[in-house]
Amino acid sequence: METALQQRRHRARRRQHARQVGLRTLTALAALALLVGLPWLVWQGPYLLDATYIDEAEIGEGTGSAALVTGMRTAIVACVAAIGAAAALVYTVRNYRLSRRGQVTERFTKALERLGSDARYVRIGGILALEQIVQDAPEQATHAAQVLVTWFGDA
Repeated sequence: METALQQRRHRARRRQHARQVGLRTLTALAALALLVGLPWLVWQGPYLLDATYIDEAEIGEGTGSAALVTGMRTAIVACVAAIGAAAALVYTVRNYRLSRRGQVTERFTKALERLGSDARYVRIGGILALEQIVQDAPEQATHAAQVLVTWFGDA
């Protein structure tokens, strides 16, 4: 018989596996759409979207249909480039937040190490480091206060 903790771990592993499979599937579909769908859309898109304004018989004769096709293709490529830029921006923001979170965690850990020192000036440095962390990352204020309350309660 599995304990409740083992059941939760098993469910968490299944969810993690499902996320990974979903992400791989989504990545494969996006790659397929990019490699197959985009060239097809650039090639046939103008004729599907603006068929009523394009006369295929007169494209090479300077009637404006060629300009319309070229403009539509340029617009499609620009839209795809904008979507790619937005995806890159989202990825950059995510990485920035993760790295900032890691830096705050590292600083918090070092401050805790300083609080555990035998030297008074090092402990004071730990308190000042916690203060700086709270100024830089206000969401950590509760954790810093809990540490200080516990630390002063033990001291």
